[in-house]
This record gives sequence, C-alpha cells and structure tokens, in this order.
Amino acid sequence: MISEIAKRTIDLAVTTPSADNSQPWRFVNVGDRWEVVYHHAGSKDLFGPTGHATLLSTGALSYNLEQICGSNNTSASIDTAGNWRLSFAPPDRINEATESALRQRHTNRHPFIGSINNSPIEPIGADNQIRLQFISEPTSIRKLAEAIKICSELRFKNEELHKWLFSSLRWSPSEAETGDGLDLRTLHLPPGGKAFMKFISSWPRMSALNLLGISKAMALIDSLPVRNAPALIVISSKQEPALTWQAGHKLAEIWTNLNQAGLAVHPYYVITDIANRLQRGEFDETAAGFAKKALALSRNVLNLEADELPHIVLRIGYPTTRPERSKRKSADSFIIESQLDSL
Repeated sequence: MISEIAKRTIDLAVTTPSADNSQPWRFVNVGDRWEVVYHHAGSKDLFGPTGHATLLSTGALSYNLEQICGSNNTSASIDTAGNWRLSFAPPDRINEATESALRQRHTNRHPFIGSINNSPIEPIGADNQIRLQFISEPTSIRKLAEAIKICSELRFKNEELHKWLFSSLRWSPSEAETGDGLDLRTLHLPPGGKAFMKFISSWPRMSALNLLGISKAMALIDSLPVRNAPALIVISSKQEPALTWQAGHKLAEIWTNLNQAGLAVHPYYVITDIANRLQRGEFDETAAGFAKKALALSRNVLNLEADELPHIVLRIGYPTTRPERSKRKSADSFIIESQLDSL
C-alpha cells in the first residue's frame, strides 16, 4: 500500500520542467525509499535515458526532490556515460511554503513588459563549472535571437522533430486532460493560429510549404519573443553529462525563484538541440553549415569556449497575462510498486 505522503511527494516532484512536458520517469518503491527510472511513452524516443534533455530535466527533478525531502534524504549519482541514479525517502510532512513555490513554477509564452535592470540571479549561488549569465543589453539579445532563428528554421525542416512537436500537442481540453504534452491553449497563438497549426501538422504538407519559405516565417515568429525580450538568462557549461545534470538542477532553482519574484519565464532549448544533432552528424552539409553559424554566433555572444554549450536560454520579464498551464499526469500513473512490476 503506497502512503499518501509518497504520492504527494511524487505529485509535487513532477511539477519540474521536461521536454515538451513529456515527464519521462517512473517511481519504483524499494522498501522505505523510491528509485526514479527513465520511462518513454510514445512511438519515437528522441532523447533516451542518457540524452541531454533527459539529463537536464532529471537534474531539475533532483532539485525538486531535495526541496521536498531534504538533501540528506535524496541521493543522486551520474557517470561519465550519462547513466544516472536518483532515489529519495519521502518526508514525514511537506513544507507548505516549499509546495507553494514548486507548484507556482510555470512557463509563460505570452509577451512580457517592463525592463529588468538588476540581475535576478545574483542571489543564486553559482560554481566554477556552471555559467549563469544575465543578458539585458539589446545588441546581445538580438544576436542570440538570430542564433535561435537559424536553429529554429533547421528544426522546422526536420521531419523527426516536426512529428515530435505535433505528437506532443494537445488540441482540445479533453486531450489536455491526459496530463502530458503541450496544451495548445498554453501557446501564444494569434486568431486562426490553431487552424494553421492543424494545417501544417502533416509533414508532407509542411515539407512542400518549406519550398515556399514557410520554415523561415515560422522561425522568425519563434524567435521574435526573444528579440523583444526585456532580458535573458543563459545556463552554460562544458559538454559533460554530470554538468548537464547540474545545469538542470540549477535551472529548476532559478526558474522557481524567478516565478516567486513575479517574473515570467519562457525556455528556449533549440540551440542546444541543434548543437547535439550536429555533433551526432544528423545534418547534411548545407544544414550543418547553418548550425555551425548559429553555434559560433551564440558562443561569441556568451563568450564560451569551443567545448562549452548553452544548456538553455530563458526569456524573462514581467507578465502581461496569466497563462494557461499544461497539466501533469496523476501521481498514480508514475508509480511502480516493486522492482518486479517494472520488468
């Protein structure tokens, strides 16, 4: 019999961010403790248990668990190949202030207002291996927006990524009740935007429209909020699995604190995604040239070394509206009561 406090712990822990709200975990009961294991749902697994997006989101999950259970009751390890282990013991009780802070963390894709003159990340402890950069200078913001635009166009030309995006969308309130994926209402779409998204959801149609330049238009739309952002926060480090995990841990801390301070947050992962695909040799010569241009531009703006990579870019500002929030799956759907049940 699973205790209510264990269910509440899991329910609160999975409020952490994950790629397109995929929530790629299961929780296995092992006596008094719980083990987190990777779980993929759907027809195509883009990231795998040791992929960058998985390590980033699971590092963020470890932050939530530490806040809920305490660092002494949470254990995490990761090797040089990216194989990780995360376990925890549920607390006797959950602190109300902690629960409120973690549940308030959310994505806001709407326009932001105002200016941010002082860095909101200064109170957050950094280390020598993870770079936290606050960017409010307009020229630097425009250059990063250009890098995002280039990478976004490459994404819109990629069949695999196109299918991933549209498979993750939840088109109606009833579909959104599944508790995973992206509720279309969370996107900042203009009038007619839903119908247009439905129109381009077919890859053969999107591929044909790309010949007319639709990918360029979509990339421009995708990058405009960054170009107009009051400020950005970028988390970077060398390309090592343990550092990706730490970056995810730092991401959850920063994001939670920003929302607590009344600032809205909109994450952009596209530069990192394109960099990883370039490294795996997934692009032809032309696409690889554009990817290298975008990475060179972003590294120049961020003053990164050749072996360093931005893990994520956060557009931040004061919100103009309270957004719809994608739901999470129920705690019961994550739970595996024993190791035998997971076989």
